[in-house]
Amino acid sequence: MPVRKSGKTPGKLILERLIAEMREHRSVLAERDKAFLDRIVADLQAGQVFEWFDGRGYACMPILLACLEAHELRRTFAATLKRSQRLLSKRNKKQNELERLRASVKQLAKFVEQEVANAPSGWLPARTNTTPAQVTVMRTGLTMINDEVRFLARIAEESPGRIGATRKSKGQAATKAAIGWLAEGVKRVTGAANEEVVAELVDVVLGIESTVDQVHEARRVRKREWRKPLG
Repeated sequence: MPVRKSGKTPGKLILERLIAEMREHRSVLAERDKAFLDRIVADLQAGQVFEWFDGRGYACMPILLACLEAHELRRTFAATLKRSQRLLSKRNKKQNELERLRASVKQLAKFVEQEVANAPSGWLPARTNTTPAQVTVMRTGLTMINDEVRFLARIAEESPGRIGATRKSKGQAATKAAIGWLAEGVKRVTGAANEEVVAELVDVVLGIESTVDQVHEARRVRKREWRKPLG
């Protein structure tokens, strides 16, 4: 029986391998992410771009991740920015929302230490049935809440710069931020801007026609606004 040749291009095979690896190592992928990956692997232009990267010895997985992140960034840009702005909206007042939460947690921790942990013992006074183990759980929970509030405050501060948000956060801001994120990912992997290739990726990932000039502008804005990720 003659061997039947596959009609798949090298780029499609590269993408199929990358996506299989991603799904293997990321057990939970949102349905929208799966749909995005299915669209990418079926796109002839995407295959050509990844064949170009692979042929020059670049690591294609982080580039695919940058594509996925850029797509997600564009979708969630407005919601992320709105959340950060909400958390920081009372920044100039005596206490903002997060500071009040931390003060409340501190007050509760003090209450646990002074009243709950040192509850009266013996037969005469009325008392609770709180055990030392339960007190430990309370302390741990309050510490975790305090840490979470602190992290939320830091995220609220860092997120706008990290996603490439500027004072002009309306109109095409989400698209420009996504292009900048994608361009940053390609530059990080390849060590060069490769703006023409990024423009082709933008066409595939974001579904819009882009130019080298648009990519260059997005890179310029991102370089000015970007901050290193948390960690």
